[in-house]
Amino acid sequence: MTSAEALDAVLDDLRTYRVDPGAAGHFTAMRQVDLLGHLAVRLTADAYHIFTGDIEATNPTEEALVSSQVAAAVGRSLAHYTQALPALTKASDRTNHTSLKRQLEGLTHHSALRRHLDAAQRTLDEARAIQTGVTPLPTNTAESPLAQPPTPPNKPHGRGR
Repeated sequence: MTSAEALDAVLDDLRTYRVDPGAAGHFTAMRQVDLLGHLAVRLTADAYHIFTGDIEATNPTEEALVSSQVAAAVGRSLAHYTQALPALTKASDRTNHTSLKRQLEGLTHHSALRRHLDAAQRTLDEARAIQTGVTPLPTNTAESPLAQPPTPPNKPHGRGR
C-alpha cells in the first residue's frame, strides 16, 4: 500500500465510522487515533527513506519535504483527536441527563467534541491536498460559483386591499 493509499484509507475510515458519545464512540476514537498514529509514523519513515536514498525518487529533497508536510498535517489531526477525548468522555457521562443544568453542560461537551473532530477531518483533507498538490475548494462554497442576482422587490400594496 502506498502512503497515498494509506491516507485515503484513513480518510475513508474517519468518514465512515462516526465518533459519538458512548462506549462505541470511545472504541471508534481509540481505533482512529491508532490509525492516525501509524499513518504519521509511516509518512515520517517514508520522508527519511526518500531523503537518504533508500527509496528511489526523481527529486528526493522535494518528495521528502512533501512526505514530511503530510506527516505534520496527520500529526495535527491526531492532536485534534486526542483533544476531543475529554469532551467525548464528558459527553458520554450518563449523569448528564439527570437535570437541565447537566443537559446544557452535555451540549457544551458535545459541541467541543464535534469541533475537534471536524478540525481533524479538515486537517486530513489538507494533508491529502499537500500530497496530491491539488488545492481543495473551501467547504462553505455554494454549488454555483456565480453569484445569483438579487430578487426584485415586492410590489407595494394598495390601500384597503
